This record gives sequence, structure tokens and C-alpha cells, in this order.
Amino acid sequence: MNKIDIFDFTDGHFYRFTQCLKNNKKRYAAVEGELIGRSHVRAVQIRCLYFLVWVSNKFGNLYDHCLIGTEDQSPSIVIKWKVNRYTGRLDIIHPDLVESEPYKDDKSVITEAAIRDIQNTIYEMSLRKQHRLKFSRNPQEPCEAFQTICEYLYERRMFTVRMMKLTGLRPEELVDIPLVLNNDVLSTLKICIPTKKQGVPAPIRRFSITLRSALDFNRYLRARNRHIQFLMSCGRLTCQSNSILLTDDGRPLTKQSLTREFSRICEKASFFDLRTCLSMFRHRFITREIHTLLLLRFEKDSSLKTTWTEGLRDDVCFLVIQKTGHKKINSLYDYFHDEYDLLTGRSDRASAMTQRDRLDAAQEALVDMKFKNNLVRDSSIEQRIQKLESEVEFLYKKIYGVDQ
Repeated sequence: MNKIDIFDFTDGHFYRFTQCLKNNKKRYAAVEGELIGRSHVRAVQIRCLYFLVWVSNKFGNLYDHCLIGTEDQSPSIVIKWKVNRYTGRLDIIHPDLVESEPYKDDKSVITEAAIRDIQNTIYEMSLRKQHRLKFSRNPQEPCEAFQTICEYLYERRMFTVRMMKLTGLRPEELVDIPLVLNNDVLSTLKICIPTKKQGVPAPIRRFSITLRSALDFNRYLRARNRHIQFLMSCGRLTCQSNSILLTDDGRPLTKQSLTREFSRICEKASFFDLRTCLSMFRHRFITREIHTLLLLRFEKDSSLKTTWTEGLRDDVCFLVIQKTGHKKINSLYDYFHDEYDLLTGRSDRASAMTQRDRLDAAQEALVDMKFKNNLVRDSSIEQRIQKLESEVEFLYKKIYGVDQ
């Protein structure tokens, strides 16, 4: 740290501060070593300048020189004020402010091929964990003990992927899902999800699901309960946590730990140069919801395939934000236009999406079967699973191409 008195701060110091920001790496980067973007750097710079303006206005009378201001004030840090053409307000300007990055569409969706690799990696990680626990455990500890831990970690990771695909929720919403409101999803066929960014406490949105999804949700809760019971029976845990996601020692899993774990899974899946993050599941969900709603509207009125209307756009986006928890429908306008162009420009878009959904479901079921059979070791089932694997692999190459 340079330990500079704030009223000794100069343009030179601000320049060195800017260089430090430019070399700052993202904390949870999808690609290792990735630097923070120019827009991020500029935002920090502007926040710093406005802070210095506040300090100068508040305490400037205690010093014999001007800390920050326009050139006619002979300050240590020279700035200008410029009227913003869009808001009419004054924006702060400094020569060392970096240029914002041009707009780019970062709402890319995660592909089915990537999801397949992630699910297979979760399976492989579970096998390695099981192998380590098997040879490091106390010989007098029952076999079910380490199997319970392995099964829970596998179920938690698959549950994360499944929930992100199913609901498109934010990672911070996933870790805060209230258990007390979701203990009977088999009867209600609804998942209660806290809607972040809309006040405290977060309002609850009720997400309708199918019976199959409710069974999957309930299966995870059973694995979670078995994990807690095992930890309490051997004295590793004294009280239960209300968090829906737990660590292997029974503590609540935080959003930061969740995202770090997903990054590790992506690294083990060799996604070093491929941007892959949990938010891409949300983009995938939104795209598919708009896709489905547009198909329904096209069935009712085929003329909508020729040109979209504001009414169509707003109606579709309004229905989707009821599921995603967005505040405004215009947040989804880019998604709408992209999917509308794809559907009206490609005759095979709808059938291709259906094929991929079916293959994705088959892949997930296959990974689950492999994991369960690994716990019981039935050779006849293993042979049949291998045949299914070959068939799924053939279909992936047929649909996505050999290179994917």
C-alpha cells in the first residue's frame, strides 16, 4: 500500500491507480487469468473521482489547496464536467478515464454438448471422491458411510445443474431456496424461489413444475437428509442447517462456494478457453421459454411469422419475467428479437430444439444410472448402460457433429 494522504493525491497517483486496475484479474473468472473489463475499470475510476469530489467539498476548507476540480481552480486532480446528452446531468471527465467497452451480446446460452460434459465430469468427480474415501476411511466405519457422502455430493452437483436448467434462477436464489416452503413439492408441483434484486426480504415466486421434476427435487432432499443423519450419527454435526445446499461437512454452501465449485467442474471438463458460467443456464432458460411462447403464438396467428408486433413482444416477455424474476419486460427484449429471428429465419429451429431437449434428458438419466449402478455393481446392468452410452454418443455426433 502507498499510504498517501488523501489531500496529497495527484493526477500522477490517479494514473498509477488506473494502471493497477487494468492489471487486476477477475476473482471468479470463467477463463483462468482473465482481467477485469474496461467498463469495470471505468466504473471504479468514476466512483473514485466522485468520492474525491465529495471529500474536497466536505473537508476542503481544512487545507490550503484544492484537491480536485476544474483547471481554473488549480487543483491537484484536474477534471471537467460535461452534460450527458441522454440524462441532462453533468458527467465527470478525466484524461485517464478508460473508454467503455463497446456493446457486445454476452447473453450466450450454455450448449447441450457442454451440459453433457459437465454432467459426465460430475460423475467422474464422484467416482474419484468415492475412491479416496474408500481407502482413507476407518476400517470399522460401515461402507454406507462414505457412500452417503459420495452420493450427496453427486446429487447436490446434479441438482444444481438440474435446477439451473429447469428454472433459470440466479445462483444466489438457489442457495437461498427456503426448505420450509418446499417440503411438499410432490403435492404442490411448485418450487418456491426467492426473487433477488426486488427488495428485502426477497419476495417469493412460485414456479410450476412437472411430476418428474418434483420427483427429482424430492430425490435430492432425501439425499440431503441422509447426509445430515450420517453426519449427526458420527458426531460431525450437532445441529441441522436450514440451507438447501450443504458442504460435505454439513455447513451451508455459499453462493461464492457454489460458483467456485462450478468453475472447478468446468476446468476438469477442459473448458479452459470456453466461457462457461452459471448465468448461461439462465440465458438458456429465457431463450427456451420465449421459443415455446412464440411457437404457441404462431399456431394461433401465422401472420406473426411475417412481422412481430410490440404487443406480441411485450406479452411474451411479460409471461417470461413471471418465471425469471426480472423487474422490467424490456430486460428480455434482446432475447425476444434473437429468438424471433431464429424461428422465422430457420425452418428447422423448432424441430432441432425438440431433438436436443430429448437427447439432453436421455443424457442426464444415463449419468444417474451409471452413478447408481456404481454403488451396487451389477454387471448385467453395466453392460446395458454401456450400450445406451454408445447410442447416446452416436446421437450426439449425429446432431452436433463429430467435433462437438
